[in-house]
Amino acid sequence: MLWWALGNEQLSKTARTFISDERNECVVSVVSVWEIAIKCRLGRGLPADVTAHRYLQLIDEAGFLLKEVRKAHALGVELIDGIHGDTFDRMIVAQAQVEGFKLLTHDKALGSYGDFVILV
Repeated sequence: MLWWALGNEQLSKTARTFISDERNECVVSVVSVWEIAIKCRLGRGLPADVTAHRYLQLIDEAGFLLKEVRKAHALGVELIDGIHGDTFDRMIVAQAQVEGFKLLTHDKALGSYGDFVILV
């Protein structure tokens, strides 16, 4: 979502096609907002003007929906393999799986979770 909103060239053509297709509903996990808040606080890995508040604005401006974490998502983490060491990524995978969403990512390690993960 961040690459889409900021027009980052790293976003693949495949991802741009998925996101721009009006038949697709684009959803961002609140877990991503949480992760950005932590990274922002630690001063790591984000463009200087991106804060959690700005990220929420970008989600709204892009017309994406924000998905809250529910207990079914938390329980879903228990059912997935521990392929990925990142807690945030495992929650996002569990959310996508529970909700029947496609998960677009450039993280090759997440691709092992199943065909609902689309590497872009």
